[in-house]
Order: sequence, then structure tokens, then C-alpha cells
Amino acid sequence: MRKAERPIALLLGFTHPSFVVENFLEQMAGGLTGLNYQPHLLYIDQDINAQIAGLDIGKVELGLSLGGLPLKLNINQQPIYEAFSCPFVLYLIDNILYEFNNIKSVGEFFNAAVDRPNLHVACCERTSAAMLTEIWSARGCNKPVHFMPMAGFFQGGGISSNKKDAIAVVGNLGALPAVGAKTANSLQDL
Repeated sequence: MRKAERPIALLLGFTHPSFVVENFLEQMAGGLTGLNYQPHLLYIDQDINAQIAGLDIGKVELGLSLGGLPLKLNINQQPIYEAFSCPFVLYLIDNILYEFNNIKSVGEFFNAAVDRPNLHVACCERTSAAMLTEIWSARGCNKPVHFMPMAGFFQGGGISSNKKDAIAVVGNLGALPAVGAKTANSLQDL
């Protein structure tokens, strides 16, 4: 008896100096493997031909772009998402103002998604998802921008019920080592 092929999930990313994107995609790939997908990671700033060798584009059942940069990739002079009829998700993890202002392909995807039922946008911030949903609604689009929070990873015994310090981290955590920021486990350690 032949084992059924798992559907392919194409995860698009780019190399990051602190390996944040690569680590994020690997975690997503692990989760999708648990959902019976066969993840295929594609980094837009590496040799594309080598990465897609042996990949049957027609068997891709889910596409996901981590941030807007991968949307710059074209297939036959068309944005990559135009090559797929399967669900294709733009997952915005950076500030949406940065994404829309600095990456032209984000706005193009957002506008195309209004009329294309297979194109979706997800945000890791609830307020961003709500705001973008309102923009779509004003354009007559009745689908939501999805809220997809990042998972938490905890060391030791999990989340402590003893709250010691209330602190909010503002900024791009992936950039902290790149700018020489100091990290600590408590306010006193800073």
C-alpha cells in the first residue's frame, strides 16, 4: 500500500543577520508538519533554482510569506502569489506602518486580496488585524484580516503565577542583538 503524499506548504522568508526569520520559519514548519503538511522553505535571497529543484508547484496547497519582503519574488513577471490558486497568507510580524510604507508589494498584495478569496492577511498584533479588517470592510470586502499571535516559549516549569515585574517590550526583538542591546531576566539585572 502506497503512503499518501502530504500536502505541501510553501513558506517564504529571507535570511536575517540574527537568524530570526530562519528560526521563525523552522518553528512554523514544525507546526505544519504536525498538521500533516510537508513544509518547503524558500529564502528569496538565496539560489531560488536550487531551492525549488524537485518542487512541484502544482502540489502546493498552502503558501505563506513571512513579512512582505518575499512578495517581491516574481514568477513569469508576476508576483509569486499569482502562481497559486491555493490559500496564500501574508503574515505581518513587523509594524504594519513599516511594512506598508517600505515594501510596495505589501500594499499590492493587500489590494489584490480584496477580490481574491485565496489571498489572506494575518497579523501578530490584534489591533493591526482589526484596523486592516476595517479598511477592507470600507472597501466592501467581508473577509477578516486574521489575528495570529506568536507562540510563547517558556523555560523551566512554564508560566509563573507570581507576577513580579510588569514590563512591556517595545521594538523588534530580532534586532536587539544586532544593535548591542542588553537583555536580562529581571529589571534588577539591567
